[in-house]
Amino acid sequence: MTEGICVKKTAAIRGLFKRIETNMDSVGRDMPEAFRDVYEWMIRNRIPFAPDMGCIAFYPDMEFTPERFAAEVGFPVNGAAPASEDIRERTLPEATVASVLHVGPYTDLGAAYEALMSWIAAEKKTIAGPFREFYLNDPAVVPESELKTEIHVPVL
Repeated sequence: MTEGICVKKTAAIRGLFKRIETNMDSVGRDMPEAFRDVYEWMIRNRIPFAPDMGCIAFYPDMEFTPERFAAEVGFPVNGAAPASEDIRERTLPEATVASVLHVGPYTDLGAAYEALMSWIAAEKKTIAGPFREFYLNDPAVVPESELKTEIHVPVL
């Protein structure tokens, strides 16, 4: 289920992220592994998580094909955030975004993206940066039908 599209201003978000190269067939395996790597790094290094932010994925390359794409996945942080060879500190800049909330399985996110892209085209907005996904609850705790994902597309 996709809930209403809106435009809003977002603050900059600093976090620790791991970059992965994946495809639509393996993203469901690759993303959780990368999130786990970042999470374990943060726990081992006592890096404080930013409260009430969940976890984030963004797609730094504006070119997307189902056969190959890059994603950076991680967590917003508070305080010092030492990086490692494959986990880097990044700041997502503040932005004006078109936003939609998807409730349901991650495998159904395509419908939310289609609705958002149609809305952006109809409103004659220009995409102005990497897409962002905010995972608002934990798939280990809530049923698939209740997963909440907020999608942000920076627009002008």
